[in-house]
Amino acid sequence: MTQTQQIDDATDAEHYIARLGEFPRKIDQVIEGLKLRESKGIVPPKFAVEKVSDQIKGFLAPGPKGNTLTVSFKEKLDKIPVGQDGRGDARGAPGSRGARRGGKRGPGIQHAGRLSRNAAPEGDAQ
Repeated sequence: MTQTQQIDDATDAEHYIARLGEFPRKIDQVIEGLKLRESKGIVPPKFAVEKVSDQIKGFLAPGPKGNTLTVSFKEKLDKIPVGQDGRGDARGAPGSRGARRGGKRGPGIQHAGRLSRNAAPEGDAQ
């Protein structure tokens, strides 16, 4: 997601957050598939499991604020030009969160954090 998901406005930011909310469901699907294959005697080699385990540990190590998904999201938000929040509002308008941060984020983007896992679109997470 860090390289493929573009964020050009508030709507894109909301979609990004919705996709993040799908991670638990996608992980559950992967685990379910692994258990099904295991029940049929199909298991990955030990070296592959160890490599994936190391990758997961590395992904989680920085914590939420330093995670690559969080850092990438913030960098993408910071690149959105003033006035491009996707809602017709001027970014950094007086009284908006964007104005309090020097206009770096539009007023519409403040709502993106309110999405929950349950607000994500139906279907498999990608």
